[in-house]
Amino acid sequence: YTSTTTTQNYGPQDDDDDDDDHNNSEISDKTTARKRKAADKEEEKKRRKLEKEKNKRCTKEESIKEITVVLDPSLNVGKVARNTYALIQSLLAKDILVEVSDTPFEEYGIRWRRQKGSHSSFEENLLLMIHSYIIGAKLIAEGTLTEYINNVKKRHTTMTVCAVFEGVDVYIKRKNPVPPLITWDQAEAAFVEAQMELKCNIRSTWLGSETTEYLLRLTQAVAFAPYRPKSSFENFCAEAVRKRTSIASLGDVWLHQLVQISGVSENIASAIASHFPSLKSLLSVYTDKNKSVKEKELILAEIQIRTIFSSATEKTKKVGPTLSKRIYDVFNNDDP
Repeated sequence: YTSTTTTQNYGPQDDDDDDDDHNNSEISDKTTARKRKAADKEEEKKRRKLEKEKNKRCTKEESIKEITVVLDPSLNVGKVARNTYALIQSLLAKDILVEVSDTPFEEYGIRWRRQKGSHSSFEENLLLMIHSYIIGAKLIAEGTLTEYINNVKKRHTTMTVCAVFEGVDVYIKRKNPVPPLITWDQAEAAFVEAQMELKCNIRSTWLGSETTEYLLRLTQAVAFAPYRPKSSFENFCAEAVRKRTSIASLGDVWLHQLVQISGVSENIASAIASHFPSLKSLLSVYTDKNKSVKEKELILAEIQIRTIFSSATEKTKKVGPTLSKRIYDVFNNDDP
């Protein structure tokens, strides 16, 4: 019989167990790190996808579906309601949503609400007031137009304020006008003062059709603004200019130049371009030494402008001496 004694050595065994625990811990940490990295990568992928969707180019037709034109209740009462009805019908014809607000926000005011998705809705920071010649003439005669616009801006501090005064020039040209009596020079001075001091865009329209056209274009501009490519001249310096992907015709460039002048609508610009198809052709008259300064100032005054009220009705008016002189001054004034 042989006796065998087995001796257990616990020291080395404990070291092996510690090594195994350490290795298992490292593997677990690496696995957790890989999972976290994969999750972060997936999250970043989702974020980029959302950002891409957010910045996705949208057509003008698609963007207009996001917009609702909101009218102050004051535009839907009394004599104003008839003009408002025509305006609403014109907007609806372009598939633009319109609603009259239950709560007054500014007398004769218009705002725009954007609906993105089923839950996201917000007001655009633009406020437009549409006033008749009666209010316009009163403010101009009393010299309180700038004060009025300033008070509106104080009530809507986050809004860009614009104003349309409809029919002021028609009122001024009446053969037997009713008080208050104003001149176009007074009106122009009041409009310029308000625009310069308050950075407020003021537009004088002839009649309802021109007001409606302006509102349609403004609504389209508001709708497409978030999707519009950045302007090559946004920083107003040569370094900001980027290569254009498309080139407008010289005729289009000339029209765009003209409508930058205060008081020149697209109808007026087109009428002028029909007589002077380029800037060069107009400057050739302005630099004609055989014509007096007075003749040059009034060279555009008699040009006829067509305004279409409906498919069966249209009227004409002239550019007029005041606007003709203003255009002359723009292209001939040495003061920058």
